[in-house]
Amino acid sequence: MFDLFRNKSSQQARSTVTPDSTITSMSREVVAENIIKELVSSSDSMEKFAAALLSKIAGEKEILQGLFLIYDGKSTLTCLAGYAYNKETYGDLTFGLGEGLPGQVASDRKLINLKNVPNGYITIRTGLGQASPDSLILFPVCYQETLIGVIELASFRKFTAEDEEFYTLLSEKAGEEMTRIKQMD
Repeated sequence: MFDLFRNKSSQQARSTVTPDSTITSMSREVVAENIIKELVSSSDSMEKFAAALLSKIAGEKEILQGLFLIYDGKSTLTCLAGYAYNKETYGDLTFGLGEGLPGQVASDRKLINLKNVPNGYITIRTGLGQASPDSLILFPVCYQETLIGVIELASFRKFTAEDEEFYTLLSEKAGEEMTRIKQMD
């Protein structure tokens, strides 16, 4: 179980939530906002923020592997940070707009939820073994309709419509924070 709420809202937003339980749209927004708030003070660069964000999401949402791809403002996405991502195995990832799923998400600025990932498509490795995730979710990170990047996440559990809503809300909050950090540089 994850203790997702740390502040008090009008509804006393303290709740213990399992990934399979449903929470209201307002609660998902509070969770997304709280995740970003927790990371703000410790993130003085876009790379540190992206890595901390992936780590925080992984702990809250049973994510096994993740990538934050940053958009260069012209035509290319490159890997800014990863969670359980082996750069030596996969190399430096770059995608053009419309290229592969990350590039398509960037081009369309629309979330993609793949619920039946083929076995062997991605391998999640631990010290005890390896397996393929059941699902992938990719979503654009935007601020005021400006593309910042794309986040790709893998999990053994299926992503739900509630997850899609949560990641859409998180995307907006993360985009705002990434823009603030970029302006400080």
